[in-house]
Amino acid sequence: MHSFRIGQEVYIKARIRQTRTKEKLSTLREDTDVDLLRRSPAIKWVQQEIGHVRVPKTVDTEWSNLWYLNDDVTPTMKVSNAWSAGYTGAGIVIAVLDDGLQTDHPDLAANVDTANDKDIYGYDNDPYSSAGNSHGTEVSGLIAAVKDNNICVVGVAFSSTIIGIRILGKYPITDSEEAQGLSHYLSNVDIYSNSWGATDGTGFTGPGSVTKAALLDGVTNGRNGKGAIYIWAAGNGQTNDNCNGDGYVNSIYTVAISSAQIGQNAWYSEVCAPALAVAYGGSEDDRYLTTTTTGSECKSAIQGTSYSAPLVSGIVALTLEANSDLTWRDIQHLIVFTSSRSGLSDTYSNWTMNGANKECEFLSDKDIKNGSWKIHTSTTAHSNRSR
Repeated sequence: MHSFRIGQEVYIKARIRQTRTKEKLSTLREDTDVDLLRRSPAIKWVQQEIGHVRVPKTVDTEWSNLWYLNDDVTPTMKVSNAWSAGYTGAGIVIAVLDDGLQTDHPDLAANVDTANDKDIYGYDNDPYSSAGNSHGTEVSGLIAAVKDNNICVVGVAFSSTIIGIRILGKYPITDSEEAQGLSHYLSNVDIYSNSWGATDGTGFTGPGSVTKAALLDGVTNGRNGKGAIYIWAAGNGQTNDNCNGDGYVNSIYTVAISSAQIGQNAWYSEVCAPALAVAYGGSEDDRYLTTTTTGSECKSAIQGTSYSAPLVSGIVALTLEANSDLTWRDIQHLIVFTSSRSGLSDTYSNWTMNGANKECEFLSDKDIKNGSWKIHTSTTAHSNRSR
């Protein structure tokens, strides 16, 4: 049994079962003790939690160049412009919620806050990933790999501080575990980078009541009232899925990021109205990304919205360094108003100009009749450098 706080509410978490259950969710019934607790006048609210499988939003293959940072392609994300202006992410704290973090990776260690790491999934303070899990270390490299150390890559915000929060594994996680991850060290975290979600194509799924409370508390009380920034990968379900059905992605408190490949939307990206912008995510159709990985190694051939999201987390870190007074809503507005289509082709939809004089996709009469999943109204754009 342990307790944790979300805003002014104190939650007490206790196990009914001693091991993680393997029963089918449809067969689970509420334990009789839960109803007894509910009748207690000293207890405000009781819920028997069910674990949900959460998976990284990624697709892995190969690549070995930093083209997405070194202006080798057009349009660029203008990261080099921010570096030239002196912004490196210094002073900005980014929590990476994922399957773990190799805290002693030689290209990351100098930027990792090991005093405040957390393993929500394993119930301790060491976020080190278990064997075979490298996703969190890969994500972290794109954000904060050290610059000019002759090792692997450089992160977008190469002077920022990373906090590893292990929240993913082979077993399901619960609502309260997700909430604890999204509120961990809220007094100091500026950005929570999330490259995970429900399995693609599983229908509508969203945060539970405690996680919703954590997100609301984060944007209300985080960053001394200016609001923590929650970046979220939109998913890789292609046209077989739609991120409108992802309650984490379509939350008003999160910044949903999808992927572009060179010249067009990434082949794996989903389409939905909540996708606020896109960043390069690597693609087997042109060029992959590369980043850090476990074993103190460097990994090439990666692709997915998992990797677009941390790039944006890094860009937001540069933005907050430039202006620490920006609120969570300011960040959303900056992304919308400094983004542009930049000539990228869209293989999913047609585009038009909306009432705010921003390009957006539109639903045609033909698509309405066909009931197409792939069309949505959105301000999705490519170049999301904002400062």
